[in-house]
Amino acid sequence: MRLKLIGLLSLMIAIVSCSEDKGRPFLKRNVDYQPFLFNMQHYFSPQENSMSFPIWFNDSIIKNRKIKGITISGYPSSKSKEVDQNAPKTTKTYVFNEEGEVLSVLYEQFYEHMKVGSYIFNYATSKDEFGFSKVEKVIQKNSNQNEAEQYSVFQKEQYGEKFLIYKDERTGNYLFYMLQARNWGALSVDSIFNPTINDNIVLGSPMYPVKTYRVENVVNEIDVVEYFYDKSNQYMQSKLHDEYPFQNHRSMNYSKSGECLGFVDSTFSGDRFLKARQTSFVKEEELPIKIIRETKSNDAASSYFQIETLEYSFFERE
Repeated sequence: MRLKLIGLLSLMIAIVSCSEDKGRPFLKRNVDYQPFLFNMQHYFSPQENSMSFPIWFNDSIIKNRKIKGITISGYPSSKSKEVDQNAPKTTKTYVFNEEGEVLSVLYEQFYEHMKVGSYIFNYATSKDEFGFSKVEKVIQKNSNQNEAEQYSVFQKEQYGEKFLIYKDERTGNYLFYMLQARNWGALSVDSIFNPTINDNIVLGSPMYPVKTYRVENVVNEIDVVEYFYDKSNQYMQSKLHDEYPFQNHRSMNYSKSGECLGFVDSTFSGDRFLKARQTSFVKEEELPIKIIRETKSNDAASSYFQIETLEYSFFERE
């Protein structure tokens, strides 16, 4: 079944791939993909708020470019690509050591130029082989406690040859990783983990998930997210999220030379296209300095833009 996006001429080139079957993974092309600042299977997704896995960035790029800090400022949606850089809605500041690992993260929220929330995450140890790190959460004075609940912190429960088990410090729900494909069947998952409907199951590794879901009655998968990679299994090509009654499809956009240019998120309800959001990167010296998100629905006469800017600090070069 082909799903055609009609009337979105401004987005047609970017979202032409969405006219394919929603459940069909992309053909794996022979392209030499270029390393990028963001690990795209983790950033621009709910994994941004999974604070125990600080694997959002490419460590090698951070180290080689001697990046000490990155501040990402987000601005309210508008019909213009121009923003008042003195009035961000949110800021996210990441601090790195000289090996490219995250030392701390500071999230700040603003309302009419006033700071209304501040949340700090400090990493006491380096990441282990699976990207997990112990983290301390600090909620600053006058910050909303409920807002802090969106940031997940996990405890390491058990590592095995086949699996990894973590526990959410706040909810007590489990995060299960099944590492080896031969154990990805429903009966294997149930016999090893015995998951509840509130637990999250990931097939694959923390760095390269293949599928995430929750399970009901042993075999009924819900909130399913599937990831599709290139031939090297390192660069994400597309992602499908089945969230009944909606289906969300992310299609990565790469140049012919393998440079990451951005991505398109398309939302459907059954066969009906609802909206698309195109995200593109503006770069200087191969580093993104602006993120532009353009959203347009199937009956909208104009687009809305959400802008983020990036500022960098650097270690001194020898």
